[in-house]
Amino acid sequence: MTNAGQIVPGVVTSALLYNPVLQVYDSTIRGGYSYENDRGRVLGNPIAEAREYNSITNLSRFLGNLFARYKILPYLEFKTSFGIDEFFNNESSYGPSFLKRAQASNGEASLGRSNGLTWLNENTFTFNKSIGNDHRLNAVAGFTMQQFNNEKQFVYAFDFPDDRTGYHNIATALKPQKPFNTESQWNMVSYLGRVNYTLKDRYLFTVTGRVDGSSKFAEGRKYGFFPSAAFAWRISKEKFMEDVAEVNDLKLRVSYGILGNQAIPPYASLALVGPYGEGVFNSSSGSEVYTGQEPLSYVNKDLKWETTKQFDIGMDITMFDSRLSLNADYYKKMTYDLLLATPIPLTSGFSSTLLNIGNIENHGFDFNMHTINLKRGVEWSSDFNFSINRNTITNLNSNTDIILMGSLLLREGASIGTFYGYKFDGIFQTDADAAKNPVLSGQEPNSPNPASRAKAGDRKYLDQNGDGKIDSKDRIILGSANPKFIYGLTNSIKFKDLEFNFFLQGAYGNSLANYNNFDLMNFTGQNNVLAEAGLNRWTPQNPSNQYPRALAAGSLDQGVFSSSLVENASYLRIKSVNIAYNLPAKIMNKAHLGGVKVFLSGLNLLTITNYSGYDPEANTYGQSTTIVGIDQGGYPQAKVIQAGISVIF
Repeated sequence: MTNAGQIVPGVVTSALLYNPVLQVYDSTIRGGYSYENDRGRVLGNPIAEAREYNSITNLSRFLGNLFARYKILPYLEFKTSFGIDEFFNNESSYGPSFLKRAQASNGEASLGRSNGLTWLNENTFTFNKSIGNDHRLNAVAGFTMQQFNNEKQFVYAFDFPDDRTGYHNIATALKPQKPFNTESQWNMVSYLGRVNYTLKDRYLFTVTGRVDGSSKFAEGRKYGFFPSAAFAWRISKEKFMEDVAEVNDLKLRVSYGILGNQAIPPYASLALVGPYGEGVFNSSSGSEVYTGQEPLSYVNKDLKWETTKQFDIGMDITMFDSRLSLNADYYKKMTYDLLLATPIPLTSGFSSTLLNIGNIENHGFDFNMHTINLKRGVEWSSDFNFSINRNTITNLNSNTDIILMGSLLLREGASIGTFYGYKFDGIFQTDADAAKNPVLSGQEPNSPNPASRAKAGDRKYLDQNGDGKIDSKDRIILGSANPKFIYGLTNSIKFKDLEFNFFLQGAYGNSLANYNNFDLMNFTGQNNVLAEAGLNRWTPQNPSNQYPRALAAGSLDQGVFSSSLVENASYLRIKSVNIAYNLPAKIMNKAHLGGVKVFLSGLNLLTITNYSGYDPEANTYGQSTTIVGIDQGGYPQAKVIQAGISVIF
């Protein structure tokens, strides 16, 4: 973000949109890099941005833990522990004035400091006793306390007379900005218990329960109770399995439990106020300037724990002298009172607030297989995994659909990650065609602005409900970011001193919203576009039915999310390959070394996909649980090749 309030594109977006015919360097320009007037896009020279924008982060972290045990009885023990996790983070950055992003501000610098301290105290009693050969009992009861503290300070400034000192001398800035800081703290206490009982090494029972209290929630809603229970039956220990020599181990498992989630900001349920501008007030002593205060958030005192109830049933089997191992699980997971930032009426003074918005169901199947294919001479083992997951929004405490990022639908019966928009239906080939067909609002033939009227070369969309116009009622589900299934395969081979392994992974049936194409297929004259889209754009001589005409002001439907942006993102990737050679033991013994390994490895060597972007695994908003499947200038996974020698003395 610059001081003009503009969003500055990242280096990937800048590289895609920057004028490709300009030279990287220009010695006649201050700073030595070329740039152009892109009419407000702030598209900097990507090489200059990467090399000259100076940003340094120094992170120090200290971890420590102390504990003490006391054996009260031979089968009863008390343990107390105290651990800390402390970090100190310093961030410094400077954008010299010759960079496009800092051109308007004549140089920009920032200094940030943050530190955090987390401490955890755990106190538990453990009971562990065997009764004869058939009964084993293990029980734990305890109490824990935890506190999280965070402090941040940030200063920034603009307009530097000299780029050479950068953030090292921020006081020279002619336009220093007001510094700001934040402090936060939240606490958690827990009461917990667990009982494990094993009968004859065949029947395994587990019961747990915990009460968690978080300061993040309002009075009366701070605590949640989260129990669970599990049972396992080791069938291979039964007498009727004694003659089944092919089966080494066979176990059935079933479990049910409730988990809590409180991953929200520390003060989400409190009324917060902050500074808001300055005002002049007259009093008996004259005019005085006061800084006002304003509410910072819409208060929701009903916030409570998000809870997840999960049922799982599974099987583990090992066969043929442990040469084949299989694990299979079916699960059903129900999440209630989902914590989500939700749009609210602007009359409230805010655009969104944190709510317990609804319920989600996930169910699926996980399968893992391990095989030992060869054991003599050549050792060869394989691992294969396969997973299916389906999610459905079963309840949404909203009378209307919730649309995130203009493209992702939250609706009862739909899944998180559902793309929602208009169905692209080609290009108008004549002005008459555009005048007689439904168009977006503002593009009608009688629009007061002639420049906004749809004409030959503009995109057209399907009128789904047949009402003669294109509006929000014509949006449909266009795909899902959720794959139908994911899979992986690992093979490891060893022959004498030579080792080789590779890992394949893939996904099938998922889509990505390629937000990069909002710009790369929009002809405004402000940025580079896809060669295919530019060369094959609609013209009277080239009646394209895929790419629109070029307009200096941009396409009439710029920013409209449609099926043209949703792509198949199924892929198969060679994730890793490793080759290693261990020098023979005889040589190592003579050299008095523990071992020497020469290796060559590669990551992300090959990806097979129909996705037109850089990375079918892209997920620009990866930290969000609801904004998924969007590729918007994300940095792709790098192809890495490494070679080296490992020596053990």
